[in-house]
Amino acid sequence: MIGCSFYRIDLLAENAYLRFANQIGIMAFAQTPLVFLLASKSNPISSLTGITYQKLNYLHRASGRACIFASWIHALLWTPEVWWAGHFKRWYIIWGLVAIFGFTGLWATSFRWIRRAAFEFFLVAHILLSVAFLVGALFHWQRMAYWIWPAVAIWAFDRLLRVVKTLRINFPWRRADGQCTLEMVGSDVIRLTARRRGLKWSAGQHFFLAAPGVAGSKHETHPFSAANVPSDEGDVEAVFLIRAHRGFTQRLRDAMTSDTDTSIPVFLEGPYGTAHSLEHFSTVLLVAGGTGVTFVLSHFLALLQSARSGRSPIRLLHLVWHVRHGSDVTWIAPLLNQAAKEHPDIDVRVEVFVTRTKVADEPWPGEVQTPGVETPPTVTSHGDHLSGRSSQTTLVDPAESRPLLETIPTPTTGLSRSAQEIVSFKPGRADLCTILRRDVARSEGQVNVTVCGPEALMSSARTAVREVNTPEAARRGQVEVEFFEETVGS
Repeated sequence: MIGCSFYRIDLLAENAYLRFANQIGIMAFAQTPLVFLLASKSNPISSLTGITYQKLNYLHRASGRACIFASWIHALLWTPEVWWAGHFKRWYIIWGLVAIFGFTGLWATSFRWIRRAAFEFFLVAHILLSVAFLVGALFHWQRMAYWIWPAVAIWAFDRLLRVVKTLRINFPWRRADGQCTLEMVGSDVIRLTARRRGLKWSAGQHFFLAAPGVAGSKHETHPFSAANVPSDEGDVEAVFLIRAHRGFTQRLRDAMTSDTDTSIPVFLEGPYGTAHSLEHFSTVLLVAGGTGVTFVLSHFLALLQSARSGRSPIRLLHLVWHVRHGSDVTWIAPLLNQAAKEHPDIDVRVEVFVTRTKVADEPWPGEVQTPGVETPPTVTSHGDHLSGRSSQTTLVDPAESRPLLETIPTPTTGLSRSAQEIVSFKPGRADLCTILRRDVARSEGQVNVTVCGPEALMSSARTAVREVNTPEAARRGQVEVEFFEETVGS
């Protein structure tokens, strides 16, 4: 971009720096359509390449930084001339200031910590400042309007397409089969089930949810991954797990009149994201932390569907989930019950690692789990009542063959008898390297590791894959391990 700005400039000529300032200003204008194209949810680049708009976001940020860098170089080089000529009160200068400060505001409000702390503010600021930038740039130098109007067209088309998608999914079915059910399944987790006729999506895709009755603005939407996949028959229900933090999610929880509420209208827009198929793997290890389970659980259920229909050669399906409390399994209990009832003749395992117990620590090498004794219903430390049966697991140190003093309860709240057979509870954090080595040793073909959760968990998964999938292991004939990750958060 800087090199193009020097095109046909005689550096020894008088006022050569002003010609450079003009040309780098043109480079800033030229970035504008690309900035808006890469920010759109339905951009053609994703359709042509299969790369999701989230993955292209780094190009959106890069083109935006290039635009703001070129704009400020242009402005700073022209400032002395404008000052000496007394043009600061002229409209083309005023509109130029509106454009450059509007775009600078876009950059300043786009940092990750701002998006996480105040997403609603980020959303509204992005819309208002984008309008300020486009209008200011258009009137600053109208001869460059051929760069601005395509950006306006891209932004308008993206908004129109999103409105059409929302209308198509939600409004033709305003009767009972279009309702949403919100359930408090934890102290800060809402399970939202949206029933929509004819709704289709693939594992790993997400929707934008809008609840005008509780949103801060009518334009406010938030992305959430679907925790399930469409059923082969019957009504189509999309299930989402929403952790109430602040802002929209907090207002959504406060608006609920009971633990189960069907009175709050929630509209869906999507699906978005390119499906990442795992059907061709023989062994799949899915790793999640907290509500990141929604992403991997949809793959879990999709693989079971594919195995039942004979579309997948999978023989081992292993889900490792980290939660704070054992009772958090109630978030996904209905989906696990359905999976356990209908799962095909393959090895299916769900390991729930509980990180907040008296024995929660890094797993001991050689930990042995022995079945305990059934106990009556108990109450967890944060006050959630456990119904049905609950067993108790004792950890044994094989070196000394003596039970530890502490035990971890194994809650089965909401789990059916068949689901209890595939779900196990363990304290602490998973030793992903050991788990992966064990799964790879038992695999008959390609292995995939897919992880979704906090950065620390994804880093641990990457380390495990790197330690297991070594060149030496490949030379010994070890099967190939493929890795895929999805980041939690905006």
